[in-house]
Amino acid sequence: MSQDINYVNSHQEYSNSAYVRIKVFRKPIVAKMLVDSGNLVSDLISAEFANLMKAEYEPVTRKVGTAAKGGSVNIIGSCKPLKIFIENIPDPITIHPFVVKDLSHPINVGREFLGRYKGRLEFLPDKGFLEIKGIKTRLITKKEELCSNQVTDSRLKKVIEMQSARMSSLPEMAKEGMIHTVEELPIPDGPIPVYANEEVEIPAMSARFVGFNTACKLSIKAAQNHDLFISKEEEEGDNALTVPGVCSVIDGKEYGFLVNPDTQRVMVKRGQNIGTLTLGHVEIEEKGQKDEIGDMNVVEDKQEIPNKREWLRDKLHLQDNNLTKDYIKLQECLIDIFEDNWAAVSKNDFDYGHTDLVKCQIKLKPGEEKPV
Repeated sequence: MSQDINYVNSHQEYSNSAYVRIKVFRKPIVAKMLVDSGNLVSDLISAEFANLMKAEYEPVTRKVGTAAKGGSVNIIGSCKPLKIFIENIPDPITIHPFVVKDLSHPINVGREFLGRYKGRLEFLPDKGFLEIKGIKTRLITKKEELCSNQVTDSRLKKVIEMQSARMSSLPEMAKEGMIHTVEELPIPDGPIPVYANEEVEIPAMSARFVGFNTACKLSIKAAQNHDLFISKEEEEGDNALTVPGVCSVIDGKEYGFLVNPDTQRVMVKRGQNIGTLTLGHVEIEEKGQKDEIGDMNVVEDKQEIPNKREWLRDKLHLQDNNLTKDYIKLQECLIDIFEDNWAAVSKNDFDYGHTDLVKCQIKLKPGEEKPV
């Protein structure tokens, strides 16, 4: 009987998958997380992973019995709660990690984590699954590529694609189970090309915001700390026109505004060059009137014009207009109107003017969430 119980079929190869891919909430960081049912301590992250995220933690001195590169585990800190996305699990998950020196993988969660989220591990001969709140995701092995083409979760895929061009020069990042796009990059000293993030359709006589990237020439941190000016020299054959002006980073993504003046729809292909980006800073006068529209600002009177009436005469050419050239009083009356409504006057190609006299509404049909 004991022989039957202890018999093991040595020819059967069972899956040793025990990891899942994760993305840190609102950070372009992807890593592997070990789901360790033998971890009876708490959620753990490596010191290297904590440093990558620039996470703040309270110093703690404690030893626990679990696997580590050096054969022992030293807890060196207690970190604030960390929100993550698990591949193919829709809702974010919060872990409460201790920081561990020489942990052999970025994140290790165990029994406490599984109990907190009603998690369940399922193992078959050739594969394994993690179930969280009734939703399953496939487990991967330690050797399985973090940057696999099989990744379909768009939250992780975007970070992986942004780094794919650089992974050949940074193989240790994939080996250690983490990749990121927040490393310091030199600030470009001139315009850099930008490319559409995805294929989008711009209907005829319409416009839309299009997400773009810089092919890892500009870090998210640098983009958030500068004003971004997008422009493009339109070439023959270009049907979609990139509107020059200030753009912004919204939720870690950069957007440009494209207009299609044609009577036919235009397809902007993924990876298509849509313009160039220049970094700078906009000086705003204290007396300037600012109108916030989302994350983009329109500023009144950014350009100093010492003599507004002379500037208006020069720009309006009233003395040359057949309707006004013989009527000096009419010319002065028109200039008075423009001067009284100075905030609405566009002073240059990047100033669209501002007025609160006209308010626009977009009325949606019942059930529609956004305008088309």
